[in-house]
Amino acid sequence: MANFCVYCGSKLNERARFCQHCGAQVAGNPKPQTVVHITSESVKSSHTPKRKSPLSFIIPIAATIVTVLITVICIALNSSDKKILKNFSADETYFLCGRNITVIFTVENDSDEGSIRLRDENDQIVGTLHDNGVNGDKKANDNIFTYAMEDSVVSNTSVSRKYYVENDMQQSEYITLHFICETDVAKSHTLAGEIDEKIKEIESEFVITDSDEETAQKALTVFKNVENYINSLAKSGDVVEYYTEGNSIIVRLTALTYVYTFQPPDDMKEAGNIASAVVTNSLLATASSNLSGKKILSVQPYAHELTSSAVDKAASTVASNVSGYTFVDNMDNDDVSIEFLKELYQYKLIIWDGHGGYSAETHSFIGTGESNDNSYLYREEMIGMNPEILSLSGGNLGVTAEFFSANYEANSFDRTILYLGVCHGADDNVLAQTLIDCGMSTVFAYKNSVSVTYDRKMCEAVFSAMSEKDGNTGKTKTANAALTAAKSENGKTDAPKLTWWQKFINFLFGTAKKDYAELKIIGDKDIRLLDSYGSLTGKVCMASDRTTQIAGATINVYKSNKLYLSVKSDSSGAYRIALPAGEYTIKIAAEGYVDFSAHASVNENMNTYMETFLLVLGNKNQMGIASGYIINSLTGEGISDVSLSIRQGWNATSADGQEVAKATCSADGSYSVSLPLGNYTVVVSKDGCESSYFNIIVQPGETGNQNGTITPAISGSDFLITLTWGAKPLDMDSHLVGIPNYGSNFHIYFQNSEHKVNSSIVAVLDYDDTDSYGPEHITIKEIDSGTYYYYVHRYYGEGTVAGSEAKVRIEQGGKLIALLNVPTDQGIGDFWNVFAVKNGQLIIRNTVTGSPELIYAE
Repeated sequence: MANFCVYCGSKLNERARFCQHCGAQVAGNPKPQTVVHITSESVKSSHTPKRKSPLSFIIPIAATIVTVLITVICIALNSSDKKILKNFSADETYFLCGRNITVIFTVENDSDEGSIRLRDENDQIVGTLHDNGVNGDKKANDNIFTYAMEDSVVSNTSVSRKYYVENDMQQSEYITLHFICETDVAKSHTLAGEIDEKIKEIESEFVITDSDEETAQKALTVFKNVENYINSLAKSGDVVEYYTEGNSIIVRLTALTYVYTFQPPDDMKEAGNIASAVVTNSLLATASSNLSGKKILSVQPYAHELTSSAVDKAASTVASNVSGYTFVDNMDNDDVSIEFLKELYQYKLIIWDGHGGYSAETHSFIGTGESNDNSYLYREEMIGMNPEILSLSGGNLGVTAEFFSANYEANSFDRTILYLGVCHGADDNVLAQTLIDCGMSTVFAYKNSVSVTYDRKMCEAVFSAMSEKDGNTGKTKTANAALTAAKSENGKTDAPKLTWWQKFINFLFGTAKKDYAELKIIGDKDIRLLDSYGSLTGKVCMASDRTTQIAGATINVYKSNKLYLSVKSDSSGAYRIALPAGEYTIKIAAEGYVDFSAHASVNENMNTYMETFLLVLGNKNQMGIASGYIINSLTGEGISDVSLSIRQGWNATSADGQEVAKATCSADGSYSVSLPLGNYTVVVSKDGCESSYFNIIVQPGETGNQNGTITPAISGSDFLITLTWGAKPLDMDSHLVGIPNYGSNFHIYFQNSEHKVNSSIVAVLDYDDTDSYGPEHITIKEIDSGTYYYYVHRYYGEGTVAGSEAKVRIEQGGKLIALLNVPTDQGIGDFWNVFAVKNGQLIIRNTVTGSPELIYAE
């Protein structure tokens, strides 16, 4: 028998602890009761009653009054926010039947009313939500609880399922998940086509008259007629919901989102010179034969109606004036397909001319050249509430920021520059920032709706300025300087005169709208087409095991204490950042981890592999201990009385590094320091030794085996090579192959530890370590004549060279001349080819291969 609320009579779920209608507490699910209204008739008996005390009449009335008061208090208390689990949500609510899905449920909870359980509409427990920072939960202990539900619904009809969460005293509202069958998907796609045809019919009524006022009114009438048509579909149930935003109407069908945008008609589009575009394409065919260097792409998905040579001219200007750039592709109309957009990563400069729009739900979106007729191919990408692909009025498909998130990793693009000549491309920066998170460096985009004439003038002006070289430095202008020059030439905004189109917009908004279009830069404003670039490469991992990758960590790059750019680590925790040569500070943030910082140097035309950045779980208010040994690199033994200066962040070796603690090694070379959780640099010094440094982490408890090395000072020009690594592999071996100009070749390694000529040592393996960490040390006495190859071999033990955290320190004449970290992105080969020295000149190799490389310096 169903239960009912004793206060309002509403039906209760079997396990409900409070009424969702009135809020009254019903813990324990009492049996149904009948509410009795007290009247003089209801207390009369059918027979003559015995004489009773006056109290017998007073007590029931008093009890009733007390019950009513308790009821009022319970309703007041239980209807407060404290009895409702707030902000229960799912990351997606629409899915295709027959697909394996994962839904992330989240809810806010700051009470201690027991575990939070996810239940279905039958009150069955599906799972328990957690706040531990893993399995979908973004941040531990932030009072936002998470459950990742895996499911699959196989059905020939569309199915809806409801879910809610509860703890011992609170319950949320319901969330409904919709599983859409193929039949209903087909209906939605068919309806989208019908809507498009009907809108074309309505828009055909629009004509331009001699009066701007009358034309604007006609445009407004067309827009309202479209809106009324969509409203009629909503009333009939064919449309789930819709809303109007600016000059667009966003329509949610069962299985896709359709966006109608009233675009300026042909007279506003100002057709360009078709002949000029043809000539450009002819020149392009010749240029495309040379595919070397940085590839330029021009994109015009609406070339059939937005005919112009502006983007091709801009691309040709760069190719003609900036060394290394080649204009290889011009993609128009239906060539700008969904599949083609998945190949954009191959270009270094993309210049785009087309249509775009914006809504609060989808953020900025851009139109492709692919027809809506192909929408059935992208059912899964279109079905969600946060769709990757949209159906746009006019017959084309569009893509959102979700499309790029789904199809590109954090480092997919290699510092690509994008000029996005569409309306509303930078209205809230979500689209642009997503592209930057995927590896683009700089996005030019417009805030608000831009006039075509202004956009094309700005496009040509920006790239003309970016192609100009400074006579003193030989560098081209920065993106920001080029934008400033373009605005100086063409105006800060498009600020059109009050045409019928502007009057139409004013009518639509009910007021004079003055938000004219302005071109913005999102990302690196100081990027140049021609500069002295290098790059940084590495991984971000958990400090606890040093191998678990952290995807989506925010990596902020600072130059001269100013934020230069921001990127994210990809799904494997990796990053690759192209930067002008110089000194930088890297700061990394990931939810649940202590903020990380490191100094980094970028060398011109060189990729620098960084140490694996290890992030510590917890917060900086917690304390931990770091310990280890300082080892004499020549003997492999601990060295006493070494002074340690502990500084904030990694690679903090400059004189202005922030010192946070000091320590001195004991007789056996051991040290132990207590510090707030985080990452630090230890600068090592001792009289009679060359100063050195190493990086440490501080976690809860004690983290040991964080060892450093120090080398006794050696006079002259001896070449010193020190190898260290992590816990795995157990045994890594140093190898030196010498090919002197005079005398015999030699090979130094653990079975042949020295090479002599006429009783004089030429090279020697000072120490061979076989049980993790190192060091191994080789000294070369003479490097001015001949060629020497140094490489590292994984000799024994679990683990790979790439995952070994190995590093090689190269010193000469008491100076550090290079510090190299093992590459983490070159496979699982057992040989690390580190460097060569030819006639005294250092040649960095830094590759991981299946066999040693011994000829690259010849």
